[in-house]
Amino acid sequence: MFNNREDILKFLIEYQLFAPSVSAFATRLVYNNRVKIYRLVNGKIKKVETIDQIWNNVCENLGVSGERLVEMAVIAERAKWFLNLTNDYPFDKKDSLWPERILQAFVDKDYTSLPKSFVNEILPLLEDLKKDNEEVFSVYSCSFMSRPTN
Repeated sequence: MFNNREDILKFLIEYQLFAPSVSAFATRLVYNNRVKIYRLVNGKIKKVETIDQIWNNVCENLGVSGERLVEMAVIAERAKWFLNLTNDYPFDKKDSLWPERILQAFVDKDYTSLPKSFVNEILPLLEDLKKDNEEVFSVYSCSFMSRPTN
């Protein structure tokens, strides 16, 4: 989980949610001097004011509130967790539609195509997540589908 703005910003940059690299992220924020962003990623910023300045700049340039930025980070973190989790189960990752098949199984509530161990161990966790917040689960699912690279 995230403890502060610095953790959130570092995660969003490293997860490449807004740009494919640190440099591209800095360019998107119209930073002429990318040093601040690199210091942030490397954990070398000591002043809270500098982190707040970057935070405000991100919100302003992306047109999102600080609250939305936190929500994006949480959703992306859950998608990353789920993607990493799927590595422990025998999904056919050579099939380019494997993430879609998982999502389809959730929507249709037909789990026969999923590995039994996944259904027994992970499905209850995902059902609880869906009960807690349908909207977050939907966005999270879409985020997962946009990330698979294996």
